[in-house]
Amino acid sequence: MFEQAIRKALDKLSTVDPAYILRGFFLLASGTILIVNSIPTLRSRFLAYGPRSSPPSIKEIAHTPSTARTVPTQRPSNPSSSSLLTSFLDEVSTWTVPHSYFEHFYLTSIFFSLFWLIQFVSAGRIYRSITSSVPERATSRSMSQEQILITWILMLIQGSRRLYECIAFAKPSQTRMWVVHWLLGTAFYIAMSMAVWIEGIPVLPQRKSSLDSLILAPPSLRTFIAILIFIFASGIQHDCHVYLSSLAKYTIPRYPAFANLICPHYTAECCIYLSLSLLAAPKGDLVNKTIFSALVFVVINLGITAELSREWYMKRFGEKSIMGKRRMIPLIY
Repeated sequence: MFEQAIRKALDKLSTVDPAYILRGFFLLASGTILIVNSIPTLRSRFLAYGPRSSPPSIKEIAHTPSTARTVPTQRPSNPSSSSLLTSFLDEVSTWTVPHSYFEHFYLTSIFFSLFWLIQFVSAGRIYRSITSSVPERATSRSMSQEQILITWILMLIQGSRRLYECIAFAKPSQTRMWVVHWLLGTAFYIAMSMAVWIEGIPVLPQRKSSLDSLILAPPSLRTFIAILIFIFASGIQHDCHVYLSSLAKYTIPRYPAFANLICPHYTAECCIYLSLSLLAAPKGDLVNKTIFSALVFVVINLGITAELSREWYMKRFGEKSIMGKRRMIPLIY
């Protein structure tokens, strides 16, 4: 009985458009993060990572203005004062990986970008199984072949640049992140490697082909603008990362990009995914809905991290350090 129910569920799932599955993943992950952020006992244990998750050291406190110093919060040491649930959450929060595992996100992005290229050229089994399950769509409501190619290239560039920055600019650190952060981030980049082409299946060949067989049209005005946004946002984010890597620890950023924003590199990340959603929009649509769902995830995830950064700056440098600054979105948030 149970096995039959599972089999029926899997059969039904196999008929669902993969684009809807990807959108569901991005939006479900976004909603989960919002729920965790709204519950203080979960927020304090699971959302902060990197320097934001560590209480200030003696050295930090010595370099922190006296008006901004706070006493690090300690979890109760007396077991009798903690409920079974609290003890369980404390234990789960210790399941961490090194913060340097951020590199894995971009290795995953690059690997799967190349994986899907090989699957496309060779009409691989996984590619064919996905495309065969897609309901009939009108070609007019599909991404074009040039949109698929350009969006794929830009996503590969994004993953490669971020991997380079992690290797070249990351400083040795003892900070860690919750293992679920690592798993969710890895899953996000696997999903994004599919999101860049999933809405273009009607125009993709179902047999072995070569890149020479792609029918490419001259770039439209929308494509030109989206690529400019991508290049501009990537440049700003790169400059921010280079600058932040040059800072001595526990100092306030003075780079122009940080004049009005606490996390301008997060703003740039959001603009990068916005440009991809505009670039990959099927004819008649304003945005590519699958990539836009990924943008929702990025905005929520980075928006909450930007708030944690704001709190971190306030604790270590005082309210003046963030006065007049928005977290991530100019004039709004």
